[in-house]
Amino acid sequence: MSKSKYTPNPRSGKVDTGSFAPASAGSAPAWMRTLPAVLIVATVVAVYANSLRGPFIFDDVTAIVENPSIRKLWSFEIFNPPGGRGETTGGRPLLNASFAVNHAISGLETWSYHATNVAIHAMAALLLFGLARRTVPKNGAGNRDTWFAAAVALVWATHPLCTGAVSYVAQRAESLCGLFFLLALYCFARVPEGRRWLAASAGACFAGVATKEVAATLPMIVFLYDRTFVAGSFGAAWRARRGYYLALMASWILLAALMLGQGGRGMSAGFASGTSWVEYAFTQCWAVAHYLRLAFWPAGQLFDHGLVLVRGLRDVWPQALVLACLFGATLWALARKPAAGFLGAWFFVILAPTSSVVPVVTQTVAEHRMYLPLIAVAALVLAVLRVRARAFFPAATVVLVVSLGAAAIARNATYRSGESVWRDVTEKNPASARAWANLGAALQQAGNDAGAVSCYERAVGLNPNHAFAHGNWGGILLREGKAAEAIPHLRIAAKLEPDASGIRAALGFALASEGKAMAMGGRLAEAETLLREAVAAQPGNVEAHGNLGNVLLMQERAAEAIRQYEEVLRLKPGDRGARENIELARELLRK
Repeated sequence: MSKSKYTPNPRSGKVDTGSFAPASAGSAPAWMRTLPAVLIVATVVAVYANSLRGPFIFDDVTAIVENPSIRKLWSFEIFNPPGGRGETTGGRPLLNASFAVNHAISGLETWSYHATNVAIHAMAALLLFGLARRTVPKNGAGNRDTWFAAAVALVWATHPLCTGAVSYVAQRAESLCGLFFLLALYCFARVPEGRRWLAASAGACFAGVATKEVAATLPMIVFLYDRTFVAGSFGAAWRARRGYYLALMASWILLAALMLGQGGRGMSAGFASGTSWVEYAFTQCWAVAHYLRLAFWPAGQLFDHGLVLVRGLRDVWPQALVLACLFGATLWALARKPAAGFLGAWFFVILAPTSSVVPVVTQTVAEHRMYLPLIAVAALVLAVLRVRARAFFPAATVVLVVSLGAAAIARNATYRSGESVWRDVTEKNPASARAWANLGAALQQAGNDAGAVSCYERAVGLNPNHAFAHGNWGGILLREGKAAEAIPHLRIAAKLEPDASGIRAALGFALASEGKAMAMGGRLAEAETLLREAVAAQPGNVEAHGNLGNVLLMQERAAEAIRQYEEVLRLKPGDRGARENIELARELLRK
């Protein structure tokens, strides 16, 4: 490819943060590139070291713990994750495959999952360093401003807003997609070194799309980058690299195939999800303004905002006005100050898939969505600092990195347990039924049933139709031998979640327990029906097989019960309860 296709954009050539000809990295000595890279990696490791032992929480359960497709690394199943109900891994084969690798390394021990997330973040920071270094203008000696590029990478990598995409395992979807996104841009910036970099860039784009849908914005971002920093106009960029852009846009075909093949995001996202796009758009006015506030003052972060919906413009007009002004400024800058305009476009375009009008009803507000958009904020702030306060720029950068890193470390401490995560949410958002229900589940897992019941009561009080709270509450009552009290909760949960075989199994056992106590065969028959439905719906449900065996044993159908217990042992070798029940059944047969 001729060098004439990579001349700097003349419209921004006089702007200190504007133009470049993305060719070689300059004549700086190797240590000038290596030292910042080492510093970036060391800083990321230091900041995230206290996240490595965090447990699986929230979406981690369906994405990893209950995900059968990651159990066999050398199986095509790892590229065919469960989908159709809004699962984190649905339609995202590379994300699912990465979890399969971790499962092969450490099973369900969390350390390898967290270590991988930290490594992904460190690599993304290195790519941002390389991209920024090839984008900022050369100094008087013809060298790249290596330390400015390092500052951008360090400020972004240590910002507490990134913790949601790094310390929360399931949100590897965000960080891994971000890694491929930055890789695609970095490869494009190296195209003057050989056309092979265009192929690498396109490949990274396809990998990003196979990781998370937000990568669909990459063709637009690369096109803007090309026009702003390389070709000087959209027309010149298209004429020079038409085939490359067509290849990038072909990734949208892959995205469509993945979404259709997995049933999309189920009812968790899209215009058919039951949420008005107008209300969602109003909600995003508040959400994006909130993200921006956290970018400048990262205090009060929230793991889960619940199902927030803003009903009208009157509730968010100040935020809507601010965003409208920023969007207008971006359009103006794209024409008059292309470098600044590119950063504004980066922010708005990348947020658009999740933070505009397409409803994402499971999480209307999610701070981890700022993972990539945050780069634009960091770069713009540092560019202004470098121009307006050059003498203080090194000291200001150090203060920023140390302050942000300390805040990120503190934020990571919240992820030390499921209880600490959800207690933090309930303290900041006590009106969230989902937060109380999940805090109850964390307390229940820790053996604090009394505390868990108190949380479930709070959740049901806020949302009487909270299936998760009713189901877990009923489960505790059932374990306490209070089948009669458990049945109403389990019936509500089963009605709200008709596909949840585990709830049907628990309800079946509750009915069986009460039926035997009251010598009511009808209850046992109903219980058997529910449990057989549960087994048919989910043959791998150990609890359903075990409870069906118990019901059969209550009816003195020992031979049938043994078959169910043997299935439990096949699915869960070494299950002591199943072995003991088999002995009871055999003793019954001998009588």
